Amino acid sequence: MKENYYEKLLNINTAGNENWNKTSPHNHPYQPTLYEALDTLFEKYDLDEDDHIVDFGSGKGRIVFYINHFFRCYANGVEMNEIYYNESLLNKSKYIQKHKKMEDKVNFYCN
Repeated sequence: MKENYYEKLLNINTAGNENWNKTSPHNHPYQPTLYEALDTLFEKYDLDEDDHIVDFGSGKGRIVFYINHFFRCYANGVEMNEIYYNESLLNKSKYIQKHKKMEDKVNFYCN
């Protein structure tokens, strides 16, 4: 399964869906973009190392890590949910263990 392959390759944990917090009209369920969909998208679009990408509603950071890994460009995630933001920071620390040179090219922001 591609999901497990990519999670291990990137050294992150972004898998799984989570329920919608229906008490807030601004929160939506956590549903990471499938790696297969990212593969398909980037068969058509190419990025350069000096490009800057922002993922709004970045969740646990899947798209940010994928883009940085394959294109080595700057990738930033913006997430309003502090739980997902903190998980993205944890994922960054794990990602950087394998991709030390990319530390300054991957960032996350909340609020």
